[in-house]
Amino acid sequence: MEIRDEFQLSRSRHVTRANTAISVLGVLVLLLPVMSNFTGNPSGIANCVLVGVLLIALAALGMRDPFGAATLNVLSLLLGLWVAASAFIFGYPLSALWVSLFSAALLVLLSAFSLSESAGLS
Repeated sequence: MEIRDEFQLSRSRHVTRANTAISVLGVLVLLLPVMSNFTGNPSGIANCVLVGVLLIALAALGMRDPFGAATLNVLSLLLGLWVAASAFIFGYPLSALWVSLFSAALLVLLSAFSLSESAGLS
């Protein structure tokens, strides 16, 4: 029984670390319009702000309760896919496009990892 408890503790730490990285990527998505100088693209700016805030909120909730983070990680994974798609839908500038695709890839990988770890906790 003791080994299982240590195993669960290790998994919950993995989920917390992955969600910390997801929140950092959420900040990156949130600040993307400022860093890439979006001008004349209000829908792209609104998208980045909304998705960034949602990623930060989902990651914070996942850090608070790693045992119940599976649903939150599915939502983060879907938002990661949306970050990639929205770069093309809203016509981001080239520099923002590459940052969005890189961020989306990391979001999907981290969310999938955190999902697998949090699913093993329940």
